[in-house]
Amino acid sequence: MVQSHSLQEAIDHFRKEEWCAALIDAPGVKSIMPSARRSKSASRAESEDELFRTSLNNDNAVPQMLFIYQEPEEAKEAAPSAEKEASLKLSIMSASLIMDLREGVKGFNSFAHGGFLAAAMDEAMGGLIFTNYEYQRDLEDAAVKNGGHWEPPAGVLNMNQGVRIVTASMNTRFRRPVSLPSFVVTTATISRLDGRKIYLDVEVRDARAQAKNEACATCEGMWMTMAAPPAKSRI
Repeated sequence: MVQSHSLQEAIDHFRKEEWCAALIDAPGVKSIMPSARRSKSASRAESEDELFRTSLNNDNAVPQMLFIYQEPEEAKEAAPSAEKEASLKLSIMSASLIMDLREGVKGFNSFAHGGFLAAAMDEAMGGLIFTNYEYQRDLEDAAVKNGGHWEPPAGVLNMNQGVRIVTASMNTRFRRPVSLPSFVVTTATISRLDGRKIYLDVEVRDARAQAKNEACATCEGMWMTMAAPPAKSRI
């Protein structure tokens, strides 16, 4: 049965484990529902993600998910820089997807399936990029509401210029098994931007890996910006 939880229910659920609570309650950290666990009407951009929204959204697979990130400092006016392109970045450079994994995501040897972990890492990367889009759109809306206009500071990529960003490649490594059931944190961090390419580093950790400061799985991901498709003709 598909689950439907509020943000507070998800926060309370993951606070049950001390190591997750420490991440959620760290100073400046904001918790939001992942786009795949919101109603479509609650998202700015309609998500077609049925894997995490429906297929895995049950008591035997991934009943609870939460997305957390460090809130950026207030944007400050910055003079245009000749190095803008070389030092391009996003407003939010790192974020974590917390999941409650159950036995429905087991692989052959009873640990979490490697293909599922790869999907989780892709989901974390996509969540980081989508959160940047929402963050900038919120600032835009607030500025317009006050009769003004918002633009990102010099060196920050404008996420609202009609571009699409998609997964281009993933170099995945599995380092230690993830036992089930368990809470798992998948952290995606942007390493650099190079033209149309966005490079990310991703780590998957469970409680044991976190205690040893190790990763269960890692990924070097690359996403590409693409021009938005032309608007459909009304004729």
